Amino acid sequence: MKEHGERVGIAIDAGIGCICPLSHGWNPRESSPAEFLVKGLRTAKAVGAHSMRCYMGARGDRPHLDACMEATIKALRSVRSEALDLGVRIGVENHAGDMQAREVKLLIEESGKDFVGSCLDSGNPMWVVENPLVTIETLGPYVVTTHIRDSAVFETPQGAAAQWVALGDGSVDFRGFLERYQKLCPKAAMQLEIITGRPPTPLPYLEPDFWKDFPHAVASEFSRFVTLAKSGHPYMGPMANGGGGKQPPVIEAALKEQQTHGSGAQLGIREESAGRGRALEELKKSGEQKSGLSFSAAHQRFDDSPAANCHAISGERVQEIVKQRVKNLLGDRLFSGQAKTHGQFLRDGEAHRVRNRAAATVRLIRQRDGRLHHGSGAAVNIKLAAREPPHICWVGSVEQQQRRLASDR
Repeated sequence: MKEHGERVGIAIDAGIGCICPLSHGWNPRESSPAEFLVKGLRTAKAVGAHSMRCYMGARGDRPHLDACMEATIKALRSVRSEALDLGVRIGVENHAGDMQAREVKLLIEESGKDFVGSCLDSGNPMWVVENPLVTIETLGPYVVTTHIRDSAVFETPQGAAAQWVALGDGSVDFRGFLERYQKLCPKAAMQLEIITGRPPTPLPYLEPDFWKDFPHAVASEFSRFVTLAKSGHPYMGPMANGGGGKQPPVIEAALKEQQTHGSGAQLGIREESAGRGRALEELKKSGEQKSGLSFSAAHQRFDDSPAANCHAISGERVQEIVKQRVKNLLGDRLFSGQAKTHGQFLRDGEAHRVRNRAAATVRLIRQRDGRLHHGSGAAVNIKLAAREPPHICWVGSVEQQQRRLASDR
Protein backbone atom coordinates (compact mmCIF):
# COMPACT_ATOMS: atom_id res chain seq x y z
CA MET A 1 0.00 0.00 0.00
CA LYS A 2 2.79 2.39 0.90
CA GLU A 3 4.65 1.75 -2.35
CA HIS A 4 1.51 2.07 -4.44
CA GLY A 5 0.63 5.37 -2.78
CA GLU A 6 4.07 6.72 -3.54
CA ARG A 7 3.82 5.63 -7.19
CA VAL A 8 0.48 7.33 -7.80
CA GLY A 9 1.11 10.35 -5.57
CA ILE A 10 -1.51 9.57 -2.93
CA ALA A 11 -0.96 10.57 0.69
CA ILE A 12 -2.16 7.97 3.19
CA ASP A 13 -3.67 8.76 6.58
CA ALA A 14 -4.30 6.10 9.22
CA GLY A 15 -6.94 5.89 11.91
CA ILE A 16 -8.24 3.97 14.90
CA GLY A 17 -11.33 4.40 17.08
CA CYS A 18 -12.15 5.39 20.65
CA ILE A 19 -9.19 5.72 23.04
CA CYS A 20 -11.06 6.71 26.22
CA PRO A 21 -11.71 3.77 28.61
CA LEU A 22 -14.58 5.72 30.26
CA SER A 23 -16.43 6.34 27.02
CA HIS A 24 -19.44 4.34 25.86
CA GLY A 25 -17.51 3.85 22.62
CA TRP A 26 -14.51 2.11 24.18
CA ASN A 27 -13.97 -1.44 22.94
CA PRO A 28 -13.26 -3.63 26.00
CA ARG A 29 -11.56 -6.18 23.76
CA GLU A 30 -8.63 -3.79 23.50
CA SER A 31 -6.21 -4.42 26.36
CA SER A 32 -5.60 -0.75 27.18
CA PRO A 33 -5.77 2.67 25.50
CA ALA A 34 -1.97 2.91 25.47
CA GLU A 35 -1.52 -0.42 23.69
CA PHE A 36 -4.31 0.40 21.27
CA LEU A 37 -2.63 3.70 20.43
CA VAL A 38 0.80 2.12 19.95
CA LYS A 39 -0.66 -0.56 17.67
CA GLY A 40 -2.30 2.15 15.57
CA LEU A 41 0.86 4.25 15.44
CA ARG A 42 2.93 1.32 14.24
CA THR A 43 0.38 0.45 11.58
CA ALA A 44 0.32 4.07 10.44
CA LYS A 45 4.09 4.05 10.10
CA ALA A 46 4.01 0.75 8.16
CA VAL A 47 1.62 2.14 5.51
CA GLY A 48 3.51 5.42 5.18
CA ALA A 49 1.04 7.64 7.03
CA HIS A 50 2.19 10.78 8.82
CA SER A 51 -0.91 11.07 11.00
CA MET A 52 -3.28 8.76 12.83
CA ARG A 53 -6.83 9.73 13.68
CA CYS A 54 -8.57 8.67 16.89
CA TYR A 55 -11.36 10.05 19.08
CA MET A 56 -12.40 10.37 22.68
CA GLY A 57 -16.11 9.47 22.60
CA ALA A 58 -19.51 10.74 21.52
CA ARG A 59 -22.39 12.95 22.64
CA GLY A 60 -23.48 10.47 25.31
CA ASP A 61 -20.20 11.09 27.15
CA ARG A 62 -20.78 14.80 27.73
CA PRO A 63 -22.41 14.33 31.17
CA HIS A 64 -19.00 13.12 32.43
CA LEU A 65 -16.88 15.10 29.98
CA ASP A 66 -14.18 16.20 32.45
CA ALA A 67 -13.44 12.62 33.52
CA CYS A 68 -13.32 11.45 29.89
CA MET A 69 -10.96 14.24 28.90
CA GLU A 70 -8.67 13.48 31.83
CA ALA A 71 -8.54 9.76 30.94
CA THR A 72 -7.89 10.58 27.27
CA ILE A 73 -5.08 13.01 28.10
CA LYS A 74 -3.49 10.37 30.30
CA ALA A 75 -3.63 7.80 27.49
CA LEU A 76 -2.11 10.20 24.96
CA ARG A 77 0.72 11.28 27.25
CA SER A 78 1.65 7.63 27.80
CA VAL A 79 2.56 7.15 24.12
CA ARG A 80 4.44 10.40 23.49
CA SER A 81 7.85 8.79 23.01
CA GLU A 82 6.50 6.15 20.61
CA ALA A 83 4.68 8.77 18.50
CA LEU A 84 7.76 10.99 18.27
CA ASP A 85 10.08 8.08 17.46
CA LEU A 86 7.76 6.86 14.69
CA GLY A 87 7.20 10.35 13.31
CA VAL A 88 3.41 9.97 13.35
CA ARG A 89 1.19 12.70 14.79
CA ILE A 90 -2.03 11.75 16.53
CA GLY A 91 -5.11 13.60 15.27
CA VAL A 92 -7.92 13.72 17.82
CA GLU A 93 -11.26 14.11 16.08
CA ASN A 94 -14.11 16.28 17.30
CA HIS A 95 -16.33 13.21 17.10
CA ALA A 96 -20.11 12.72 17.19
CA GLY A 97 -20.79 15.49 19.69
CA ASP A 98 -18.13 14.60 22.27
CA MET A 99 -16.35 17.98 22.40
CA GLN A 100 -16.61 21.53 21.18
CA ALA A 101 -13.55 23.03 19.50
CA ARG A 102 -12.36 24.81 22.67
CA GLU A 103 -12.42 21.50 24.52
CA VAL A 104 -10.48 19.70 21.79
CA LYS A 105 -7.90 22.49 21.85
CA LEU A 106 -7.51 22.13 25.62
CA LEU A 107 -7.10 18.36 25.28
CA ILE A 108 -4.41 18.79 22.61
CA GLU A 109 -2.46 21.33 24.63
CA GLU A 110 -2.66 19.32 27.84
CA SER A 111 -1.57 16.12 26.05
CA GLY A 112 1.31 17.71 24.14
CA LYS A 113 0.92 19.61 20.89
CA ASP A 114 4.33 18.39 19.69
CA PHE A 115 2.75 15.00 18.90
CA VAL A 116 -1.03 15.51 19.24
CA GLY A 117 -3.11 17.57 16.83
CA SER A 118 -6.63 17.81 15.45
CA CYS A 119 -8.53 15.66 13.01
CA LEU A 120 -11.02 18.40 12.19
CA ASP A 121 -14.45 17.15 11.17
CA SER A 122 -16.62 19.85 9.59
CA GLY A 123 -19.85 17.85 10.04
CA ASN A 124 -19.62 17.04 13.75
CA PRO A 125 -19.70 20.63 15.11
CA MET A 126 -23.45 20.56 14.47
CA TRP A 127 -23.92 18.01 17.24
CA VAL A 128 -22.56 20.54 19.74
CA VAL A 129 -24.34 23.60 18.26
CA GLU A 130 -21.10 24.99 16.85
CA ASN A 131 -20.61 26.76 13.54
CA PRO A 132 -17.84 25.01 11.56
CA LEU A 133 -16.20 28.40 11.04
CA VAL A 134 -15.69 28.57 14.82
CA THR A 135 -14.21 25.07 14.67
CA ILE A 136 -11.64 25.90 11.98
CA GLU A 137 -10.74 29.20 13.63
CA THR A 138 -10.12 27.48 16.96
CA LEU A 139 -8.42 24.28 15.81
CA GLY A 140 -6.83 25.44 12.55
CA PRO A 141 -3.28 25.80 13.95
CA TYR A 142 -3.45 22.22 15.31
CA VAL A 143 -5.00 20.45 12.30
CA VAL A 144 -3.08 17.46 10.91
CA THR A 145 -5.92 15.88 8.91
CA THR A 146 -9.61 16.44 8.29
CA HIS A 147 -13.03 14.95 7.55
CA ILE A 148 -14.92 17.37 5.29
CA ARG A 149 -18.67 17.28 4.67
CA ASP A 150 -21.62 19.63 4.47
CA SER A 151 -24.70 19.94 6.67
CA ALA A 152 -28.16 21.37 6.17
CA VAL A 153 -28.93 23.39 9.32
CA PHE A 154 -32.28 25.04 9.95
CA GLU A 155 -34.54 26.33 12.69
CA THR A 156 -37.30 24.29 14.35
CA PRO A 157 -39.79 25.24 17.09
CA GLN A 158 -37.49 23.57 19.65
CA GLY A 159 -34.30 25.18 18.36
CA ALA A 160 -32.68 23.74 15.26
CA ALA A 161 -31.89 20.55 13.40
CA ALA A 162 -28.99 19.46 11.22
CA GLN A 163 -28.58 16.81 8.54
CA TRP A 164 -25.45 15.67 6.72
CA VAL A 165 -25.70 16.16 2.97
CA ALA A 166 -23.43 16.21 -0.07
CA LEU A 167 -21.11 19.19 -0.40
CA GLY A 168 -22.98 22.16 -1.81
CA ASP A 169 -26.40 20.94 -0.64
CA GLY A 170 -26.02 22.30 2.89
CA SER A 171 -25.73 25.53 4.84
CA VAL A 172 -22.02 25.72 5.64
CA ASP A 173 -20.08 28.69 4.27
CA PHE A 174 -17.37 26.64 2.57
CA ARG A 175 -15.89 29.65 0.83
CA GLY A 176 -15.18 31.15 4.23
CA PHE A 177 -14.14 27.76 5.59
CA LEU A 178 -11.56 27.21 2.83
CA GLU A 179 -10.18 30.72 3.19
CA ARG A 180 -9.46 29.98 6.85
CA TYR A 181 -8.16 26.52 5.96
CA GLN A 182 -5.61 27.93 3.51
CA LYS A 183 -4.46 30.45 6.08
CA LEU A 184 -4.35 28.26 9.20
CA CYS A 185 -3.56 24.71 8.01
CA PRO A 186 -2.63 24.75 4.30
CA LYS A 187 -0.51 21.57 4.52
CA ALA A 188 -3.12 19.43 6.25
CA ALA A 189 -4.78 16.65 4.27
CA MET A 190 -8.35 17.38 3.19
CA GLN A 191 -10.38 14.18 3.21
CA LEU A 192 -13.94 14.17 1.90
CA GLU A 193 -16.05 12.12 4.31
CA ILE A 194 -19.48 12.33 2.70
CA ILE A 195 -22.19 10.76 4.87
CA THR A 196 -25.80 10.78 3.70
CA GLY A 197 -28.87 8.62 4.26
CA ARG A 198 -29.58 9.78 7.81
CA PRO A 199 -32.50 11.89 9.03
CA PRO A 200 -31.96 15.33 10.58
CA THR A 201 -30.70 15.42 14.16
CA PRO A 202 -32.83 17.61 16.48
CA LEU A 203 -30.88 20.22 18.46
CA PRO A 204 -33.47 21.52 20.96
CA TYR A 205 -31.44 24.38 22.39
CA LEU A 206 -34.59 26.29 23.35
CA GLU A 207 -35.34 23.61 25.94
CA PRO A 208 -33.59 24.14 29.32
CA ASP A 209 -32.43 20.53 29.72
CA PHE A 210 -30.35 20.78 26.56
CA TRP A 211 -27.80 23.03 28.26
CA LYS A 212 -27.02 20.63 31.12
CA ASP A 213 -24.37 19.04 28.91
CA PHE A 214 -22.89 22.42 27.91
CA PRO A 215 -22.14 24.19 31.20
CA HIS A 216 -19.19 26.13 29.73
CA ALA A 217 -20.73 27.15 26.41
CA VAL A 218 -19.62 30.54 25.10
CA ALA A 219 -22.45 32.86 24.06
CA SER A 220 -20.48 34.52 21.26
CA GLU A 221 -19.77 31.13 19.68
CA PHE A 222 -23.32 29.87 20.07
CA SER A 223 -24.70 33.03 18.47
CA ARG A 224 -22.81 32.17 15.30
CA PHE A 225 -24.51 28.78 15.20
CA VAL A 226 -27.91 30.44 15.63
CA THR A 227 -27.08 32.73 12.71
CA LEU A 228 -26.22 29.67 10.62
CA ALA A 229 -29.51 27.97 11.54
CA LYS A 230 -31.54 31.09 10.74
CA SER A 231 -29.97 31.33 7.29
CA GLY A 232 -30.41 27.64 6.46
CA HIS A 233 -33.20 25.48 5.09
CA PRO A 234 -34.11 21.79 5.26
CA TYR A 235 -32.63 19.66 2.49
CA MET A 236 -35.51 18.88 0.14
CA GLY A 237 -33.75 16.74 -2.45
CA PRO A 238 -34.08 12.97 -2.95
CA MET A 239 -32.35 10.71 -0.47
CA ALA A 240 -32.41 7.00 0.32
CA ASN A 241 -32.76 7.04 4.09
CA GLY A 242 -31.85 3.93 6.07
CA GLY A 243 -31.60 5.50 9.52
CA GLY A 244 -28.84 4.83 12.04
CA GLY A 245 -27.19 1.60 13.15
CA LYS A 246 -26.52 -1.58 11.22
CA GLN A 247 -28.79 -2.03 8.21
CA PRO A 248 -29.90 -5.11 6.25
CA PRO A 249 -27.64 -5.86 3.26
CA VAL A 250 -30.10 -4.50 0.70
CA ILE A 251 -30.29 -1.15 2.52
CA GLU A 252 -26.53 -1.03 2.95
CA ALA A 253 -26.25 -1.53 -0.81
CA ALA A 254 -28.66 1.33 -1.50
CA LEU A 255 -26.85 3.70 0.88
CA LYS A 256 -23.46 2.75 -0.57
CA GLU A 257 -24.74 3.38 -4.09
CA GLN A 258 -26.19 6.71 -2.98
CA GLN A 259 -22.96 7.92 -1.43
CA THR A 260 -21.00 6.80 -4.48
CA HIS A 261 -23.24 8.83 -6.76
CA GLY A 262 -23.63 11.63 -4.24
CA SER A 263 -19.89 12.21 -4.29
CA GLY A 264 -20.46 13.77 -7.69
CA ALA A 265 -21.58 16.83 -5.75
CA GLN A 266 -17.94 17.37 -4.86
CA LEU A 267 -17.41 18.31 -8.52
CA GLY A 268 -20.22 20.84 -8.48
CA ILE A 269 -23.11 18.47 -9.25
CA ARG A 270 -26.21 18.13 -7.13
CA GLU A 271 -29.05 15.64 -7.15
CA GLU A 272 -32.40 16.28 -8.84
CA SER A 273 -35.76 14.99 -7.74
CA ALA A 274 -37.08 13.60 -11.04
CA GLY A 275 -35.17 10.34 -10.55
CA ARG A 276 -37.00 9.70 -7.31
CA GLY A 277 -40.30 9.83 -9.16
CA ARG A 278 -39.25 6.97 -11.42
CA ALA A 279 -37.97 4.91 -8.49
CA LEU A 280 -41.21 5.62 -6.63
CA GLU A 281 -43.29 4.41 -9.55
CA GLU A 282 -41.24 1.21 -9.61
CA LEU A 283 -41.87 0.68 -5.91
CA LYS A 284 -45.60 1.27 -6.31
CA LYS A 285 -45.91 -1.18 -9.19
CA SER A 286 -44.44 -4.01 -7.16
CA GLY A 287 -47.30 -4.25 -4.61
CA GLU A 288 -45.43 -6.87 -2.59
CA GLN A 289 -44.44 -7.20 1.08
CA LYS A 290 -42.88 -4.78 3.53
CA SER A 291 -39.18 -3.89 3.61
CA GLY A 292 -37.22 -1.49 5.77
CA LEU A 293 -35.76 0.44 2.82
CA SER A 294 -37.00 3.97 2.37
CA PHE A 295 -36.71 6.32 -0.56
CA SER A 296 -37.68 9.64 0.92
CA ALA A 297 -37.00 13.31 0.84
CA ALA A 298 -34.62 14.24 3.59
CA HIS A 299 -37.14 16.69 5.09
CA GLN A 300 -38.31 15.12 8.38
CA ARG A 301 -41.01 16.08 10.87
CA PHE A 302 -40.09 16.79 14.47
CA ASP A 303 -43.52 16.33 16.03
CA ASP A 304 -43.36 12.47 16.00
CA SER A 305 -46.69 12.29 14.17
CA PRO A 306 -47.23 9.10 12.17
CA ALA A 307 -46.12 9.05 8.58
CA ALA A 308 -48.44 8.62 5.65
CA ASN A 309 -49.30 5.12 4.52
CA CYS A 310 -46.90 3.91 1.83
CA HIS A 311 -46.46 0.89 -0.38
CA ALA A 312 -44.55 -2.05 1.03
CA ILE A 313 -42.49 -4.52 -0.95
CA SER A 314 -40.45 -7.65 -0.38
CA GLY A 315 -36.73 -7.73 0.32
CA GLU A 316 -36.09 -9.56 -2.96
CA ARG A 317 -37.97 -6.95 -4.94
CA VAL A 318 -36.16 -4.14 -3.15
CA GLN A 319 -32.83 -5.74 -4.01
CA GLU A 320 -33.83 -5.89 -7.66
CA ILE A 321 -34.98 -2.29 -7.57
CA VAL A 322 -31.79 -1.19 -5.86
CA LYS A 323 -29.73 -2.68 -8.65
CA GLN A 324 -31.87 -1.26 -11.43
CA ARG A 325 -33.25 1.97 -10.04
CA VAL A 326 -30.99 3.60 -7.50
CA LYS A 327 -29.06 5.18 -10.35
CA ASN A 328 -32.34 6.64 -11.56
CA LEU A 329 -33.07 7.81 -8.05
CA LEU A 330 -29.85 9.76 -7.93
CA GLY A 331 -28.90 10.00 -11.57
CA ASP A 332 -30.57 13.16 -12.89
CA ARG A 333 -28.52 16.10 -11.71
CA LEU A 334 -28.31 19.84 -12.15
CA PHE A 335 -25.26 22.01 -11.76
CA SER A 336 -25.01 23.45 -8.28
CA GLY A 337 -24.97 26.95 -9.73
CA GLN A 338 -28.71 26.76 -10.30
CA ALA A 339 -30.67 28.82 -7.81
CA LYS A 340 -32.15 26.78 -4.97
CA THR A 341 -35.91 26.87 -4.74
CA HIS A 342 -37.67 27.83 -1.53
CA GLY A 343 -41.33 27.84 -0.58
CA GLN A 344 -41.61 24.08 -0.97
CA PHE A 345 -44.81 22.57 0.35
CA LEU A 346 -47.00 19.47 0.38
CA ARG A 347 -43.88 17.50 1.22
CA ASP A 348 -44.25 14.90 3.94
CA GLY A 349 -40.71 13.86 4.82
CA GLU A 350 -41.84 10.26 5.08
CA ALA A 351 -44.50 10.25 2.39
CA HIS A 352 -42.44 8.15 0.01
CA ARG A 353 -40.99 5.77 2.56
CA VAL A 354 -41.51 2.04 2.41
CA ARG A 355 -43.35 1.91 5.69
CA ASN A 356 -46.76 0.64 6.79
CA ARG A 357 -48.51 3.32 8.83
CA ALA A 358 -51.88 5.02 8.82
CA ALA A 359 -52.33 8.16 6.77
CA ALA A 360 -51.87 11.35 8.75
CA THR A 361 -52.11 15.07 8.33
CA VAL A 362 -49.11 16.38 6.45
CA ARG A 363 -47.01 18.82 8.40
CA LEU A 364 -45.88 21.82 6.45
CA ILE A 365 -42.74 23.86 6.89
CA ARG A 366 -43.11 27.09 5.03
CA GLN A 367 -40.96 30.17 4.71
CA ARG A 368 -42.21 33.56 5.79
CA ASP A 369 -40.22 36.70 6.42
CA GLY A 370 -36.99 34.75 6.11
CA ARG A 371 -37.85 32.36 8.96
CA LEU A 372 -39.21 28.86 9.12
CA HIS A 373 -42.60 28.24 10.70
CA HIS A 374 -44.54 25.08 11.47
CA GLY A 375 -48.13 24.73 10.41
CA SER A 376 -50.63 21.95 9.82
CA GLY A 377 -52.03 21.23 6.40
CA ALA A 378 -55.15 19.35 5.45
CA ALA A 379 -55.02 15.58 5.22
CA VAL A 380 -53.62 14.46 1.87
CA ASN A 381 -54.11 11.19 0.02
CA ILE A 382 -50.41 10.36 -0.24
CA LYS A 383 -51.02 7.42 -2.56
CA LEU A 384 -52.55 9.80 -5.07
CA ALA A 385 -49.96 12.53 -4.51
CA ALA A 386 -47.09 10.11 -4.92
CA ARG A 387 -48.16 9.18 -8.45
CA GLU A 388 -46.91 12.49 -9.83
CA PRO A 389 -44.10 13.59 -7.47
CA PRO A 390 -42.34 15.84 -9.99
CA HIS A 391 -45.50 17.93 -10.24
CA ILE A 392 -45.95 18.57 -6.51
CA CYS A 393 -42.37 18.51 -5.26
CA TRP A 394 -41.94 22.24 -5.06
CA VAL A 395 -43.37 25.62 -5.93
CA GLY A 396 -41.17 28.55 -6.82
CA SER A 397 -41.39 31.89 -8.52
CA VAL A 398 -41.82 32.22 -12.28
CA GLU A 399 -38.20 33.26 -12.52
CA GLN A 400 -37.09 30.11 -10.72
CA GLN A 401 -39.33 27.96 -12.91
CA GLN A 402 -37.86 29.51 -16.06
CA ARG A 403 -34.31 29.03 -14.80
CA ARG A 404 -35.04 25.40 -14.07
CA LEU A 405 -36.54 24.78 -17.50
CA ALA A 406 -33.58 26.45 -19.21
CA SER A 407 -31.10 24.18 -17.41
CA ASP A 408 -33.06 21.07 -18.41
CA ARG A 409 -32.73 21.77 -22.11
